[in-house]
Amino acid sequence: MKLQMSIIVLTLAVIVAVGCGSEAPTEAPVPADAVDQTQAHTPSTPVQVVPATEVEPVETAETPPPSAAPAPVDEDVQIPDVVARIGDFEITGEDFQRQLNYAKQVMQRQGMAGTMPSPSHEKIVRSMVDSEILTILASKEGSPVTDEELQAKVDERKAAIPEQYYTQWLESQGLTEESLKELIRRGMLTERFVEEKTKHLEPTEDEIVAEYEKLKAAGRLTAKQDTADVAHILIKAEGEDEAVWEAAKERIDAARARIVAGEAFADVANEVSEDPGSNKNGGAYPGTPSGRMVPEFDKRMASVPINEVTEPFRTDFGWHILTVTDRTKAGSVMPMEDVREGLTRSVMAPKQRDFLMDLVAEAKKTLDVEIFYPVLTDEAEGAGAAEDVETAEAPADAEPASGTQEPAATAEPEAGSGAK
Repeated sequence: MKLQMSIIVLTLAVIVAVGCGSEAPTEAPVPADAVDQTQAHTPSTPVQVVPATEVEPVETAETPPPSAAPAPVDEDVQIPDVVARIGDFEITGEDFQRQLNYAKQVMQRQGMAGTMPSPSHEKIVRSMVDSEILTILASKEGSPVTDEELQAKVDERKAAIPEQYYTQWLESQGLTEESLKELIRRGMLTERFVEEKTKHLEPTEDEIVAEYEKLKAAGRLTAKQDTADVAHILIKAEGEDEAVWEAAKERIDAARARIVAGEAFADVANEVSEDPGSNKNGGAYPGTPSGRMVPEFDKRMASVPINEVTEPFRTDFGWHILTVTDRTKAGSVMPMEDVREGLTRSVMAPKQRDFLMDLVAEAKKTLDVEIFYPVLTDEAEGAGAAEDVETAEAPADAEPASGTQEPAATAEPEAGSGAK
């Protein structure tokens, strides 16, 4: 079998990760939405004209994916066909190279280009082994994923990738339709298992307050520029056929009428919007800075009164309406309630990490685990994985790489950075 894990499957790395080869932080990684909601999971939209961030490995839906050729591995490294084995499950050299390439791409986007030392190779292999052990546990104890649930998730993933680039993206990831489906299934299974096993863990209010004060003192909750919490609805239209544009205009008029009559903007957006980056979250783009979107959008975002809905307006992508629910001035400090969810995740990260690593350590007592590359010293083999997992799993089931969604393992963002 081949290990082609999603970023969810490597839950250990997600909650511990700081980025392979990057400088380790002195504190637990803070989820991006604790300090800048736009940078945590900034979705792509055809209206966006400025990349969300330069360090994120997920491609926008409107730009072609990168070359299928993988990034070069360190030239002096000879990777065996099998780097590890857990029972009858093999982690292949190809699997390892994929993760190594991904980690190097993250480093390059953070300005840390270069070869990766051997200790980083060890951490990647260990995190892959621990990830697979979690999946094994999930297969034995977790809630099964139904065919309907799996197909819905597969369709969601495919919808995020332009059809003309889908085959190229699969090839660039070393995937087929069936292997993509299988890794998504495994990811869903493990995610459910982890949620079930850690649901009893809770942060205290004192811990949340302490985390907030720490981030505030460090200046990480201070907005760096003016932003707006904007939501929009897009009805796509293109070409020169005016009948197409008129039909789209009728649909956006109908959507606006429903909102004016009392329906929630988010509910209507989820139902009718054709913007792939926001039509699953109420059309929302929180913390959007000026200049991010196309001029027609930007102008109305800056001028519409809070909680009012614009008249329909046209861009090259179709017809839109938008609303702004809040604006943040540069220099202002985010209130604790606005970032409570992110603070909670930050406090929970070490709790979840320790709990999951205990599960993995216990499982290793009954599993036959062999690591063939790199050759580990006795000291390395005995080291606690919870201290060493610092790498992010390449999100093979995610959208194609570069531009709009931050990997769990990147450096912590600044508040109000606008995700540029």
